[in-house]
Amino acid sequence: MEKIYWSKLNWFKKIIFSFGWLSVLNLGFWIALIIYANYTQEDKFWTAGSFRVVYVFGWINFISILFVLVLGIFLPL
Repeated sequence: MEKIYWSKLNWFKKIIFSFGWLSVLNLGFWIALIIYANYTQEDKFWTAGSFRVVYVFGWINFISILFVLVLGIFLPL
């Protein structure tokens, strides 16, 4: 990962970005990355733009984890 991108993130965004890497085994994650790489036609695959795809999947995972936690707390009542 580019150190420049990581150093620009605050601690909360670093957590969200790390949640994005939980999607590595998800086929949709790789499809989105390949579509982005083909759409932008950049020389390198891992750029700041492709890291934004990881960041978006981090938000999806973060919201999913919060949703499951809230259901786990309030559903048994």
